[in-house]
Amino acid sequence: MNLDATLRRVPGIVARRIAGETILVPVTKRAQEMGLFTLNEVGTFVWERLDGARPLAAIATELTEAFEVDAPRAGEDLLDFTRRLAEAGCAAEVEP
Repeated sequence: MNLDATLRRVPGIVARRIAGETILVPVTKRAQEMGLFTLNEVGTFVWERLDGARPLAAIATELTEAFEVDAPRAGEDLLDFTRRLAEAGCAAEVEP
């Protein structure tokens, strides 16, 4: 996966905000195997943008503007985070 990839949230995962954090809750049997995933403010920002339409590069740019982080760091952190979401079954890459 690289910044040219586009990801989408996987059906069967519901996001709930609790006490300033977002909890990803599986609602299907397959998704239940992943357990819960807790997101901080930056993770929530990314999660909300995984719409299957915008490439990760565009989300990285939005991160630099919203959180005052430099572009290389935003890209590296975004790739690490989205890889973990994909491995947990919360997000999937959209085929071009």
